[in-house]
Amino acid sequence: MRKRSNEIIIWLDDDEYRDIMDKQARSGLKKQPFFRAVLAGAQIKEQPPAQYHEVLKELRQIGNNINQIAARANAAGIIDAATYRENYAWLQRVIGDLVREVYS
Repeated sequence: MRKRSNEIIIWLDDDEYRDIMDKQARSGLKKQPFFRAVLAGAQIKEQPPAQYHEVLKELRQIGNNINQIAARANAAGIIDAATYRENYAWLQRVIGDLVREVYS
């Protein structure tokens, strides 16, 4: 059974329709979730470019590799822990900056 039983019909001119459909398409949301989010007062943002997720995944893999290398090197006693921590923190800041830049 349908969860929502109320329907609203509105009329838009061509410019209004194109504008709202363009915003909906850029958000990456389907029509009904888009309109519900707008009505709820959510700030609708554009969907990030496809490359964003690929870059973010790659950065996370680099971080994991750094962590694994550090663990092995630390076990062998041949790592400068302070330098490793600085580099790892730097990588985390870069990832955080990237996420904030895309979603703000």
